[in-house]
Amino acid sequence: MDEIVVALRETRQRAGRPPPVVDAVTDSGAPDIATLRTGEIDRLLAENARLNERVVYLLKVIEREQTRSAGLATDRATIEREVRGELEAELRPILRILLRLAERHGVGGEAADANWIVDLDAQHG
Repeated sequence: MDEIVVALRETRQRAGRPPPVVDAVTDSGAPDIATLRTGEIDRLLAENARLNERVVYLLKVIEREQTRSAGLATDRATIEREVRGELEAELRPILRILLRLAERHGVGGEAADANWIVDLDAQHG
C-alpha cells in the first residue's frame, strides 16, 4: 500500500511541473506551428508512456496485495479449521466420559443423585 501512495505522490508532483519550452522560431521570427505541434505531440506521447508505466506498476502492486490478502484469508481459514478439529479431537473423549457418568448416575432423570459430583475445590482446601 505504501508503494501505491508513493507512486501517486510522485505522479502528482510531476503533473504540477510546467511543460518544457520548445524553441521553434522561423526565419521571420514567428513561431513555427508545425514544429510546436510536433514538439507538443512528442511531449504528450512521452508523458502518456510514463503514465502508462505508472498505471501498470500500480496494477501490479494492487495485484500483489490482493494475492497476499487472499493468501492470508486462506491461511486463517485453514488454521481455524485445524484448531477446531484438534479441539474436537481432544475434547471428544472427555465429553464421552462425562456423558457416561451422567447417564450412569441418572442425571436428568427422576432418581438423580447430585452427590456423585466430586467437589475438586473441597479436596484442595
